Amino acid sequence: TAALNYYPAIAEAFYAQIPLLVLTADRPAELIDQWEGQSIRQDKVFEKHCRLSLELDPYTADVKGLIFNVLECMNTQVPGPIHVNIPIREPFYDREVLLPAKAKLGSRKFAKVIYFEDLVQLRDDAKLMVVHGMKEGSNYRVDFKESANEEKAVILSDLSSDRNSNIQNWDALLYGLMRHGSSTERLKPNVLITTGTFNLSKGLKQFLRAQSTITHYHIGAHPEHGDPYATKPIWVDPLVVVNSEDWNLDDSFNADWMEISRLYSTQFEGLSWTDFHEFSAMRQILDEIPANAIVHSSNSMPVRYVSFLRDRLKTKKIYANRGTSGIDGCSSTAIGYALLTEEDVYLISGDIAFSYDSNAWFRDGIPKNVKVILLNNQGGQIFEFVDNANKLEARLDFQLTKHQRNFKLFCQHFGLKYFCAQNFTELDEGLSWLKQSNEASVLEIITQPQVNKEFYKEFKQLGHEQ
Repeated sequence: TAALNYYPAIAEAFYAQIPLLVLTADRPAELIDQWEGQSIRQDKVFEKHCRLSLELDPYTADVKGLIFNVLECMNTQVPGPIHVNIPIREPFYDREVLLPAKAKLGSRKFAKVIYFEDLVQLRDDAKLMVVHGMKEGSNYRVDFKESANEEKAVILSDLSSDRNSNIQNWDALLYGLMRHGSSTERLKPNVLITTGTFNLSKGLKQFLRAQSTITHYHIGAHPEHGDPYATKPIWVDPLVVVNSEDWNLDDSFNADWMEISRLYSTQFEGLSWTDFHEFSAMRQILDEIPANAIVHSSNSMPVRYVSFLRDRLKTKKIYANRGTSGIDGCSSTAIGYALLTEEDVYLISGDIAFSYDSNAWFRDGIPKNVKVILLNNQGGQIFEFVDNANKLEARLDFQLTKHQRNFKLFCQHFGLKYFCAQNFTELDEGLSWLKQSNEASVLEIITQPQVNKEFYKEFKQLGHEQ
């Protein structure tokens, strides 16, 4: 079953469009299903989440032909996992394989900056919304040619897009508006342009899915794309210029969004931030993470806190495993990134995700620039925040992972520096300690589940008619 442990990473890479070469050793075909140990049906086991699945012929060992097929896929297909299964007969170590000369990748070439105005021809008085999703692998950037167009458009950017938004607290705003069925008539676009892939915001998805008449253009390096807003997007090739006319955008659209955002932000700032809970702790944490830092967020509640409070972060280098949004491998991803950079990498993780990926720390040479902010709410509390969770009654315990543990001994076991905060005074001290630390360190923040739940209930009341 060793190969099956790769599957969460393979699924993530498939949906995040990350090139990943997966090599698995296997027993020869004549031993499969013959009650041999360490044998499963491994050929094409990842096929539904791979761009290509190949098996090396153990008789011919045609490595050159196999590499040709791999390179052809990498040069012509959407980036993603490629699985090569390699059956091996004993003896293992006395075979010599002749490798071909080093081959080159040949992919489509993009300009560093491409302009919206060149790619899309718009109707007059368009109410334009631009949504930047999770950054795709291609190395190009789409920007506005004219600053006036940028000011008139509404720009909403996912936390993992590496782009800015021009509407404050937009994710929390839409979350509240859609929960309460508030009127959104003034906020409706008639033209939507998207870049990237996934978007975390549930409120945005609900808002756009409710629009009956909207023209949606998706700019992407490949024609393969999803339809997350049920808007039947039209693919736009970033290499093809189709427009030479000036845009004439609606002057009031951005102003309407700005007005409603200001009203909401006033309510948002008026919540009970002086109480110590996860949301208020995260608010202070994001204020203090340095501008040159890199942030990795685990999934579940941490990534949602980051999204709701995105405007407080000074850095745009924010990453999360949002292809499949699982808690698998969140620590591993952050450690892998830290090995390739000299900047500090802040991993913001929940207690269950951190525990689930404990093997990430079982290696020699944990990079010293890893700084963990560990939110311990004693058991996967996101399921208590879901509407009507109380209707589950005793069954809710099966949704949660309740515990009374802290991670002090965990950190001692893996040689990680440790500090625990359970109030604002300790959090101030802990953040100062974490920023100055020159070793891999963990700042654990323990909050009370009931206080977290009461504040989140208060937060969910926002968004009535603005």
